[in-house]
Amino acid sequence: MKSIFRNKLAVACVAAAASLGFGARAHAETITADLVSEHPLFQGAVLSLSSSSVSQNGDVIGQLNWVGSSSNSQPFNSTFNTYCLDLIDGIGIGNTYTFDVDPALSTAPRAAAGGPMGTEAALELQSLYANRFTALSTDDDRIAFQLSIWSVVYNQFGQNMVDNAGLNFHVVSGVDTTALSEADNWLAAAYNAALTNTGKFDTNVVALEAVAAPGTGDFAQDQIFVEDLPGNGVPNVGVPEINSSAAGSLAVLLLGTLAVIESRRSRRKA
Repeated sequence: MKSIFRNKLAVACVAAAASLGFGARAHAETITADLVSEHPLFQGAVLSLSSSSVSQNGDVIGQLNWVGSSSNSQPFNSTFNTYCLDLIDGIGIGNTYTFDVDPALSTAPRAAAGGPMGTEAALELQSLYANRFTALSTDDDRIAFQLSIWSVVYNQFGQNMVDNAGLNFHVVSGVDTTALSEADNWLAAAYNAALTNTGKFDTNVVALEAVAAPGTGDFAQDQIFVEDLPGNGVPNVGVPEINSSAAGSLAVLLLGTLAVIESRRSRRKA
């Protein structure tokens, strides 16, 4: 999907993440893929981002379809589809792009946070995928799903409407009421799930972070992806991801517990 915006948001987000103590992100792999089609080919929408009009005439608000290089690992070595994580950089059919696969969604760049996605937004996105993704069947569904993703990325936690002119990201015109209503309802449900940490969360969702084209500072749009799963597409319902500091604390706690158990065993033997 093309956009009139071109900047280095991804670089800025990485720098912000480092300054906040998140450090460098660990990527599972780097992939290349050709963008072959868009669904739907949607014309006429006007979006607003930070009070700047973003015309989407002739471009897509919906699903992007790719053919991955045969040298990529599965599932990126064949056809796959994504939705856009960002609305800043451009992307176009017939071009080849390179992405770093980030399996920890919470560390992907998020404009509204000025740094990494964070746990709350990651949970909202995982909830959207767990509860909506496999049921997307109409153009309105796909448009609503993409708008919901952009709302999570660009609006603050709890700002659950895509057509509210007072929000950083919102739809100005050109999107029918069915898609707008779907997006608002889906966002409200995802927010409640993240807030209470209840419901289904699809932990297979990953971020595809665009790599700058060689010799340039131009980035393509970051993407969001989940692998089609066995069992008629029922999402994997897992434990929401734990941030690194929490994981470290848990590891220390477990080690301490094991030390206490071993100490008690030693005293009994004595």
